Amino acid sequence: MVASKRIIFFVKSFNDFDNILPVIYFLSKNYSDHSIKVFSLVEDMSDFKYQADYCMNSLNISVDYLFYGDKSVINFMLDFLMKVSRKLSINKNKTYFIPLLLLNGRLKYIIQLLSNIVINRLLFLTDRESIIMIDFGNELSILGHSLVRLANSKKIPIIGYLHGYSIYLNKDTLTLDKSNIGYVKKTIIRFSKHNKKRLYCDCYLVGPSQKETFFKSGQMPNFSEKKFNRVNEIGIPRYAVEWIDIYRKNVIKDSDFYYGDRNKLNVCMFLSHPKYNVDLKSLYNLIHKISLIENVNFVIKPHTRNNFNGLNKEKMIAYDASNISSVLLSQWSDVGIVYGSSIAIQLLIDHVPVILPSFVDKNYTILQHMNVCTDLRNVQETISLLNRLDKNNVDTLIDSKCVDRFIRKIVYGEKKYDKLMNNFCESILECKSANHNWVC
Repeated sequence: MVASKRIIFFVKSFNDFDNILPVIYFLSKNYSDHSIKVFSLVEDMSDFKYQADYCMNSLNISVDYLFYGDKSVINFMLDFLMKVSRKLSINKNKTYFIPLLLLNGRLKYIIQLLSNIVINRLLFLTDRESIIMIDFGNELSILGHSLVRLANSKKIPIIGYLHGYSIYLNKDTLTLDKSNIGYVKKTIIRFSKHNKKRLYCDCYLVGPSQKETFFKSGQMPNFSEKKFNRVNEIGIPRYAVEWIDIYRKNVIKDSDFYYGDRNKLNVCMFLSHPKYNVDLKSLYNLIHKISLIENVNFVIKPHTRNNFNGLNKEKMIAYDASNISSVLLSQWSDVGIVYGSSIAIQLLIDHVPVILPSFVDKNYTILQHMNVCTDLRNVQETISLLNRLDKNNVDTLIDSKCVDRFIRKIVYGEKKYDKLMNNFCESILECKSANHNWVC
């Protein structure tokens, strides 16, 4: 029997909290011998208000800002420098780009040192029966790096949990992978960065088929294949039918979404960041052409983490659904258009056909590979299809056998719901600090 442990979850955005919430829920209901604590790494928690309220009001689990109430001079300096660094990052494309980069690189070095001191004091982790949970990839951030460093030094297991699912099968997913920015600029960027040793979590809990794709791509830079034994591909609880039912009834309860003429076709386009090999000219052209279709109620949902970052919002000629839950949008939609987001899985769970305009980016996805989307090669094909569709014939775009196979494999990892969730929870409780021999 596993000894009682204190499981500490760290969240910083909607995506990571949304994806780990079903695991927190299952742990609290079925592993009550263990205590759960949730800390936010950001002071403004409005981004994940629904999730935080559900934890506090329904699960009796507190969600607190990590640095709340810390009046120390060091924490004041850390907070101030982090705000300055964010300002510099936002303005990095201005004419004073080079000095900003150099200054920010030095600031990050100081911020790293201060965050190590503050986090070590705040958490005071001497209990080896604790377990730390952060979203994977966060170990590359300043605060995440400090958490991993602290956990490693105290031999406390630290786990990187999924904050989504990468649908890309190709490894060169980023525009940056192919860009040639020139030797001078590369040199300046290299010297401006705070180069720190890459640290690793003791375990990574992710969805199926991520080792050979996400972890080998530019999205997870410099991840050593020697550490692949730490990656456990289990499933995606966030998209399990059983959890979505709980989510709709209890997390976003009393919420709904209506828009447009009820007799028209409801079409929602889910955007991804343009850095993922997106052809913006094709994207803007597609949006413009769809906005002209008479029989369509057209809604656009930007990525929950990036919003309209990198996009010209003036060319988004559609209803802006930034503040609407993607789960509600999926429920409203007759058709979903997706080219780079795992929200396609939510649509498939809700039996909503997925159109993938493959001309919008240069990536190849698991949706295409497993035949669960309608892959369209140009704007004309897309507009022609939308003109032919109505509420009565959209089901013709769905191959139920392919969709069922996809959900069974990618969401559930070929397991029943309880087995999927127990695997997640037991993998958390059994994770060992450093050099464990975990066979996935």
